[in-house]
Amino acid sequence: MDSNSFVFGVLDKFRMDDGTDIIVVGKVNGVIEKGMAVMIRNYGDDDAAENVVKITAVEIQQRSEKMAENCFAALRIECGQMMKIKTGTVLYTSDVEESRIHDTYVSAIGDYFVGKKRLELSDEDLRDMSITDCAEAWRIFGMVCAQNRDESRKEEDLKKRRRVAEALCKKILSSDEVFCIYNNKTDNPHMFSQTIDRNDDTYMCTPPEILLIPKACEKLYSRLYQGDAFTVRKIENGNDGEGIRSFLADVFASNGVRGVRVLTDKTSIDAEMFVPDISKDDANPSLEQWILLIGQMNEPETTDEKIIFNLYYHFLSRELVKARLYMPVSGESEKEVLFSTVAGRNNRQAVHMFTDVKRLNKACGEGQRYIVQPVSAMIEIFDCIINPSEKPAAGCYISREAYEEMNK
Repeated sequence: MDSNSFVFGVLDKFRMDDGTDIIVVGKVNGVIEKGMAVMIRNYGDDDAAENVVKITAVEIQQRSEKMAENCFAALRIECGQMMKIKTGTVLYTSDVEESRIHDTYVSAIGDYFVGKKRLELSDEDLRDMSITDCAEAWRIFGMVCAQNRDESRKEEDLKKRRRVAEALCKKILSSDEVFCIYNNKTDNPHMFSQTIDRNDDTYMCTPPEILLIPKACEKLYSRLYQGDAFTVRKIENGNDGEGIRSFLADVFASNGVRGVRVLTDKTSIDAEMFVPDISKDDANPSLEQWILLIGQMNEPETTDEKIIFNLYYHFLSRELVKARLYMPVSGESEKEVLFSTVAGRNNRQAVHMFTDVKRLNKACGEGQRYIVQPVSAMIEIFDCIINPSEKPAAGCYISREAYEEMNK
């Protein structure tokens, strides 16, 4: 860093009784001098604005100094009480790179909420923390716990994490907007799942999760997920304040999503914490999750990719043979049931079927009449196209031969 550069992450603050100034404590990186004007920003806040403040005093170990260099110090900020200064606020000179500001912010969050408080957060702490603040503190705490395993603290530490998770849920559901990673092949929120080798010739898949990003990190994640595979999409809460909850309820009920990652896989929240009463009526989430997980994959080439594909296909087969799907029909009366067919493969006709009513209505129009049928009721005569759309990867084609293999 240039000798004239300066960056400082706020660990704690103290109000002055004799005016509107405020004292902030933290680690000086670079050089700060009394009287300097520097930039200030709440890096983790969705509405973070960059402002300029004046440093009117510098103290090192309770001694007044003209400057501080690469050490812990207390800085007096002119009219600081007029600003929303908190743990994680970053002060810096204009030449400091964005990555350096980010790292300083993360260090301040970790040093104070984890290093000093060990995630023992007060109601005031949680009130002032942003979505990003909470997620970073939780992530760092998890890393510390993993490095220093202490069984005597395990239950207590789990309670601390759950309290942060509950606060995160409230903040996300009341946010004006959040962002979600979408998979461009399926045009659905990308499903994150790990395949784990049990070392006994069997494998398991972790429950699928989606990734939510607060507005404060949208630009960063847009760079991380740039390219043809993904899109970062905005989810707005809307005037009724229910948009984010409705979005989550839909992906939980229809897509089989079981949890939400906030920024990383280290900060994962169960679906039921967001929407306790998930309704799975009119849907087949246990089938849909495997359709989407397979649809996200490219043609498997490596041994690991083939293992994952075969595992997904096994679970899809198991769910498909017992699923009851939604088939669009027409007729002049309720007793008259007519359905359309389309040209399928190998000179077979095929029918359209959907895993849930919402997908049926999107493809056929609101209020579309339907009947509920298993694939077995149609497959002898017709092949079945599940969830037909402009995105073939979001559905699947079931031939009679494929179904017979699945049903073994």
